[in-house]
Amino acid sequence: MTQPAHDWRSHYALLVLLFVYTMSFIDRQIMGLLVRPIKQKFGMSDTAMGLLTGLAFAVFCSALVIAFGRYADRSNRAGLRLEHQALRGLAAGACASSATGSA
Repeated sequence: MTQPAHDWRSHYALLVLLFVYTMSFIDRQIMGLLVRPIKQKFGMSDTAMGLLTGLAFAVFCSALVIAFGRYADRSNRAGLRLEHQALRGLAAGACASSATGSA
């Protein structure tokens, strides 16, 4: 009997990558939905919002991708995942503890 070309791990990896891409897409859409409230709250111009959501975001993410890629190639990837999850947890805690709606 021949072995199937794809086992369950390849399907699992595909589903994980699809989930990550979907979350990334949703993140970008949320920023687009919040442009008007952010602009009104901080008194920003259309140009400033365009730079914030477009060029600055692209440059920042491009720089991080290269930096984290090199770090992942030279270090322990499991440790990188652990550091990422810890940082993400701290960021979520900071967001949860921030005061909202009080001006």
